[in-house]
Amino acid sequence: MRGKLGDALEKRNEEILRALENGSTVDAVPQELMPLYRPSAQPYLMSWLRMRPIDELKALSMPTLIVQGTRDVQVSELDARALQAASPGAGLAIIDDMNHVLKAVADDPAEQMAAYSDPKFPIAGQLVESIVRFLKQARGPA
Repeated sequence: MRGKLGDALEKRNEEILRALENGSTVDAVPQELMPLYRPSAQPYLMSWLRMRPIDELKALSMPTLIVQGTRDVQVSELDARALQAASPGAGLAIIDDMNHVLKAVADDPAEQMAAYSDPKFPIAGQLVESIVRFLKQARGPA
């Protein structure tokens, strides 16, 4: 989220992440960060923060597809490429205009945030195509 929130929110975001990493929930979440850190999501986030994606991916022995959106404000394309480098057999699909919740969005912060909870935003079409292509390839010849 660095460079995307402004100084004050970025600082608060880091404080919240540190607290969650240390196993503490956070009551005072700014409204702008509530889609990410609402109280009901914090236990889930704490469980995931203990995991290291590269280690988890290396442990897999099955076909794997890494999916990354160009409008994802939580995970960068560099992160996705690092995952693929850790597991060279994994596929990588970079989806234009897709955000972290797999929705097609414009380059607009308000639209980006709305897509987290508004079901009217469509799933990115290129995502579906990439998954179908991956599944056909993983299945092998018919």
